[in-house]
Amino acid sequence: MITISANTFLQSMHEHKSQQRRLRSLRDYLLTSLQINPRSQNLVVAMGNGNERSNADALLSWLSGTSHQDSFLADLPAGEVKSLLLRHLQRTLDCWPD
Repeated sequence: MITISANTFLQSMHEHKSQQRRLRSLRDYLLTSLQINPRSQNLVVAMGNGNERSNADALLSWLSGTSHQDSFLADLPAGEVKSLLLRHLQRTLDCWPD
């Protein structure tokens, strides 16, 4: 019984690490393809939760939050995730007054 629980736990940990690796890869792809400065803080206001220190952190936070709400996000091709991000930013920026 304990062996089964330990195996289940290890499998869960492996899946979590794999998902985190995928999200970091998506983040790096988005930063590069959209030419976003990872060290700047522009996206922290637009998509972060306020605890991030950089665009890279804010983007990873958005990816993590979105992947929990939409479990399919980690399985989407990077180009589709890029489209989702651009739509999210457009909606967010349209809400702000000039």
